Amino acid sequence: MGFTGERCETNVNDCEGIICPKANTHCVDGINSFDCKCKENFVRNSEDVCVRRNPCDSSPCHSNATCYNLNDGQYRCMCPPTYTGRQCEDDIDECRVFPSICRNGGRCVNEIGSYRCFCSAGWTGATCTQAIDYCSSQPCLRNGTCLNKPNGFECQCLSTFTGNICQDDIDECLLNKPCLNNGICSNYLGGFHCRCLNGYFGKRCERLPHECKQRLVNDTTKLQDIQQTKINCRNETDEILDRYFQCIDKQSKENCNCPRKLIPCTNDYYSTRICPCRNNGTCIWLNSSDYRCYCPVGYTGKDCLTLSTPCSSQPCYNNGTCVVSSNSDTFSCQCSKSTRGDYCEQSIEESSPSEIRTSSCQSQPCQNNGQCRELNGTFECQCLFNYQGQFCETKLDLCRTNLNTSLCLNGGICQVTNQTVQCHCLPGFTGLFCEENINECYTKPCSPHGNCIDLINGYQCQCHTDWYGYNCDRQQNPMSKSLILRSTYSSVFRLYESNINLSKILSFRYSFLPIRIQYEFRTTLKLTSLLGIGKRFQQELIRNRIVTNFDKKVVLSTFIDDPNQWTMIIIEVYQLWIDVRIGKNSMSQRFYIPSPTLELDLEKDLIFGYRNYTGCVRQIEISYSQAYSMLVTDQFVDLNANRTIGCEKFVIFSLSFNLIAFLLFFVEQMHVKKHNVKRMNYAEIIGFITHVIVRRRSPEINVIKVGNQSISNKIN
Repeated sequence: MGFTGERCETNVNDCEGIICPKANTHCVDGINSFDCKCKENFVRNSEDVCVRRNPCDSSPCHSNATCYNLNDGQYRCMCPPTYTGRQCEDDIDECRVFPSICRNGGRCVNEIGSYRCFCSAGWTGATCTQAIDYCSSQPCLRNGTCLNKPNGFECQCLSTFTGNICQDDIDECLLNKPCLNNGICSNYLGGFHCRCLNGYFGKRCERLPHECKQRLVNDTTKLQDIQQTKINCRNETDEILDRYFQCIDKQSKENCNCPRKLIPCTNDYYSTRICPCRNNGTCIWLNSSDYRCYCPVGYTGKDCLTLSTPCSSQPCYNNGTCVVSSNSDTFSCQCSKSTRGDYCEQSIEESSPSEIRTSSCQSQPCQNNGQCRELNGTFECQCLFNYQGQFCETKLDLCRTNLNTSLCLNGGICQVTNQTVQCHCLPGFTGLFCEENINECYTKPCSPHGNCIDLINGYQCQCHTDWYGYNCDRQQNPMSKSLILRSTYSSVFRLYESNINLSKILSFRYSFLPIRIQYEFRTTLKLTSLLGIGKRFQQELIRNRIVTNFDKKVVLSTFIDDPNQWTMIIIEVYQLWIDVRIGKNSMSQRFYIPSPTLELDLEKDLIFGYRNYTGCVRQIEISYSQAYSMLVTDQFVDLNANRTIGCEKFVIFSLSFNLIAFLLFFVEQMHVKKHNVKRMNYAEIIGFITHVIVRRRSPEINVIKVGNQSISNKIN
């Protein structure tokens, strides 16, 4: 049963006329039977219902990629940043795609799913962006000063110590023989002591015996009376140390009472030590017994004895053999017969059906300059780094992530050139993707009298009391405090199409830098010039913005709320940079200047209102050479009709003065009536009263036009 034909060679189709009742099923013929099975790309679930197969259930994506179920049984693998390919099976060579990934001369070595930077001397971190602070462990002893060097550190020792970390005491008695007049020298930790003989005295026994008597008694009569008396000018400290070192000469140090308040009493300093770091490693002593080695490229381990090669991380999978190249910079993996790939990461037996091609490379199936490779009768397309797909048909936007966000962070600009991807970071950021904010406080720019606050592309020093300056390196003395804090009426100027040449006021010409210039201005104009230093540095007001130009280029444009209100500006000029602060509550902005410096310009052309200024200015303060500070007053400025004192608005006056003005107005009105002059309306009356008040305060203004008539009587 179930077969037919003369020789029963034909299987009877038992599905003929059969319609499977359940959805997504079809009839499958058997031997004298049939069965309703799920259609292709469908699978029967626990409820005996055929549902569409999820291609991600078989985990086709490698390297921890995320699998997305598409229509018609298709899927898509979203690869991690370091993998590519249809199934994320191909490792991205970060060293090739991102040639600048290792900074500051670091050498990049690609690894499976990652990379490694071998940093040059003086740098550390994943991408060699962090300078090694060799002084962080405070290796210098005896109050020595530690200085960071490119390949280590250097200790500047006090005069009484020496050694690579100031660990050795200098024996002044042997080196310099400091004691004079046969004095006996005794060395101790950090100094020496002279025991004087035959009446000599002084630190080095340099004073003669007869000077002792003259020192004690400066009277001839009394001096003669004590000529025969034995005089000792050694002070109490000298006598204590004399007894102590005499005791040491006769017996062991343990039996002598050491004067601990005067000298160190133990020799607990570190003896000279040989650095245990090998292969040119840099040694840092953490304490008397512990140390740390910073190894050069190619070595690792506590003492830099372990040879480090690109194969040290064992990058080859599936027992592949790692072989270092002849230049020791790269490696290659020698795979077994059952594996393939740059890292032997793919098993040939487990190659997915999607990788089996039905045509050869003769048909040139690879698009977009992809390279075709024959594989046992099939082919595989090796795509350029910015293409993917079975035939390299899909172009990748390497500047976008899988979530369609920018590859470069913090405003960085992504650029793809010559098969490389590079993020150009905004100032203040670094890292492969501009993900790291540069900590400007890392170099400790603030003096010990201030605390550093890291900003974006800058820093701010919060100064302690009585200290100021960008780095809190300038101390206010009582004189400078009085100059800075005082506010006199005479330091407020009103200019009309005029300027103030500050270079003529400065009295000290030897060196101006660093110089600090502060001023406050107020004006009703929308466009006017402010401070200028020669033709290189110029500030001007353009509507509601303070525009700072340097070498004819705009370096800073700062918005201010209202030019009618007082606005404070501080400019600090250094040898290599300029700091500009606009507003009392704002942060300083720094820009660097090419040579030459502004010193000559400061001496000749430091001008407020370099193209003439109309408005008010006050609190012009100049501090320079870290020693001079002055507040510009009317004593230093030549006054004239266009450059006067005071900037008050004519709004508030006393009642008595207004009463006088009204009486003057009444007299003026009588004059108008008597001479049959046209009467003034209300607006003209208000204008006339204001004119009278102004004329009262400024008698030189004695003509005003009222209506169509001119009144020229001068009011005294």
